[in-house]
Amino acid sequence: MSTRLDRLLLLLDSGSSASTRKAAAQQLGQIQKLHPHELSTLLRSVHNYLRSSSWDTRIAAGQAVEAIAQNVAPWQPIASKGVCTSAEPTNLLAEGRLDFKHFAVERLLKHGVPLLAAARSSAEYDLPSLTNDPAFASLDRKEQAAKLRQQVLKRLGIQSFHGVGNGQDLIDDEDLLQDGHPQSPVHASEPAPSGDIADLTNLSQRERHRAKRKAKLLARQTSSGADLTAASSDGPAAKRVCKPRTSLAGASTDVSDSDNTASTESTATDEPVAPEESLEWPFESICDDFCRDLFHPSWTIRHGAATGLREVIKLHGSTAGLSVDVPTDKWVPTNIAWLEDMALRLISVLILDRFGDYVSDEVVAPVRETSAQALGVVLRHLDTDSVHEVLRVLLQLLHQDTWQVRHGGLLAIKYLMVVRQEVINDVLVPAWPGLLAGLGDMSEDVRAVAAAALLPVVEQFIQLLPQHVGELLETLWEALLELDDLTSSTHNVMMLLSALMTACDTKHAANLATQAQLSGDMKSNATATTVSFDISTLVSTPLPELLTRCFAFLRHPSKVVRQSTLRTIQTLLSLLHCRGASLVKHEQSSNHHVASVLSPLMCHLFQTMLLDGETDIHDGVEKTWQMCLSAAPVHLLCQLALQQLPNWMCLWLSSTSVPLDTSLLLLTSSSSSLSQQPQRGTSRRQQADSSASPASLFIGGLLGTEQSHEQDQSACIVRLRLATLFAMLAHTLQQYGDSAAAAAAG
Repeated sequence: MSTRLDRLLLLLDSGSSASTRKAAAQQLGQIQKLHPHELSTLLRSVHNYLRSSSWDTRIAAGQAVEAIAQNVAPWQPIASKGVCTSAEPTNLLAEGRLDFKHFAVERLLKHGVPLLAAARSSAEYDLPSLTNDPAFASLDRKEQAAKLRQQVLKRLGIQSFHGVGNGQDLIDDEDLLQDGHPQSPVHASEPAPSGDIADLTNLSQRERHRAKRKAKLLARQTSSGADLTAASSDGPAAKRVCKPRTSLAGASTDVSDSDNTASTESTATDEPVAPEESLEWPFESICDDFCRDLFHPSWTIRHGAATGLREVIKLHGSTAGLSVDVPTDKWVPTNIAWLEDMALRLISVLILDRFGDYVSDEVVAPVRETSAQALGVVLRHLDTDSVHEVLRVLLQLLHQDTWQVRHGGLLAIKYLMVVRQEVINDVLVPAWPGLLAGLGDMSEDVRAVAAAALLPVVEQFIQLLPQHVGELLETLWEALLELDDLTSSTHNVMMLLSALMTACDTKHAANLATQAQLSGDMKSNATATTVSFDISTLVSTPLPELLTRCFAFLRHPSKVVRQSTLRTIQTLLSLLHCRGASLVKHEQSSNHHVASVLSPLMCHLFQTMLLDGETDIHDGVEKTWQMCLSAAPVHLLCQLALQQLPNWMCLWLSSTSVPLDTSLLLLTSSSSSLSQQPQRGTSRRQQADSSASPASLFIGGLLGTEQSHEQDQSACIVRLRLATLFAMLAHTLQQYGDSAAAAAAG
């Protein structure tokens, strides 16, 4: 009969919903609270589920690790066993640890093995074994190659495809034969297990603990593979052999165990003890297992290991690596050494990981993302000097040729700037060139991460690097010309642009208010020394033209992008109007430019209200519409009303069951630019618009498949909001008529 623990562990994998699995994880935390001496057993059981191939199972297992760690009190070695004055353990302080002094990114990239989606299966990729076939051995070289090629093509499933021929255009004889004989699969020889550690049964508890620590340090040196050794050693990587981890019982445990069973140390000789009675940090053993799994060939196991490390270090990183053998004056250096070692291992994963999955049009890199999060948690516990060393290594990643390495470096910098706000001055300034290069990167995914990294620190960026605000604005506005619905960086770039525009507008208004309170020489001196944040001077492109670049994103599938676009348009309109210059005053010699931007802007606002079913978007459109009415010359509003009102009324009164007449809509592909030049970045969107079915456009953003009452309800809301726009336009025109009549009467 299964126990409560077995049932809860089963729910982590087979729970019917995310809430069920999360509840099971919380219950596992309660078990740890009731049975603190079973911490090691509980963590090993959950570790198996962190190695699961199911995403939901790994997430639930991570929540279970977090719940268990929350119910473990912070470990204090001095409170349980006092201070050990032995000087011997101090010699082990740096053994088996990576350090910044000997870590080299270039060597790791040169000698390290990339971590892909899964392990290479020799049975799947090796050539067919025909060496024991007498008939095959009697064939000549050409016939042997033909027979091997036939079997390889059959295994690939393309032997019957037309146009393949005999396969010589795909597979050469040299690929199949070597020196006239079939190539044999090359397998690394298994190293002999190391000798058994001395019997521990006759030793005291402290002596057993010391022997275990030595074994762990030895295993740490060999369990991470030759990749990390190559990064932290000056010798050639080919001469270093990765030995399997040796347990206390002398059994050899390979790094690449099966996916279903976690490789853990043998603890048969140890009796369960409560965490506060442990002679070392109670999470030491499980973190060693996580470190091995960080470099597993399977991405699911790497992701689970990074998840487990993140949850453990988040709550107990301040005492990581400590034991009763460490003197009091060595606590801080020992903890820092452990955290630095962990930081470098996580950075190594960011360097070597190449796995990426694609969801819609955006790449998802779960291993790099989770490893960067775990690195951010480690950075919370590191001192300032170590943070600077981590930043130095991460900046090297931004200049590598492989886009996955640049992607991982930017992810780590993003979390670094979020978790260590107190050292943002020392991080943002040296990282700025790499972030700017990331915004212009050829990879859309690198560009998206660079924008996401700057988004939380926009205010700090304006304060620390005011001289580069214009450069960043120019880069973002130029990036809009290359973006559309299909680019993965659209979301982050538009959000960053909106936040930066709003921050600059607020900063400029504050500067104007400050200068208005000054007088005489003080005002002139303040004007000369204050950096201008006027967007019209920071960006070389005329503001009306910038407005036209925003039109395409008002119909973006992402609600956040549409909201950011509306905020950006509002900022531009406020610059054109609230600074005491209406559209006509801003372009006195180019009224036709004003009309060309005003008409499409208000048409796109009307269409956004017509085709969008989100209340937040409706509120933003209404606010932007009011700003347009305030900024626009009245005679242009009159001209717009005469031209567009008939079409708008037809769209307003359209039936919910009939698709809208697209001839009455102003599609993005027909929007004209001020320069009358074809813009880069409109081609893909134009193709998307031209290929879209007109029948897919219904009032309120409906699909035409909803129930009739849902269609009527949504259409009623949209028509009421559109009526508000009509009323605002009519009120503005009436005010102009009343003022004109009063002037004529006077």
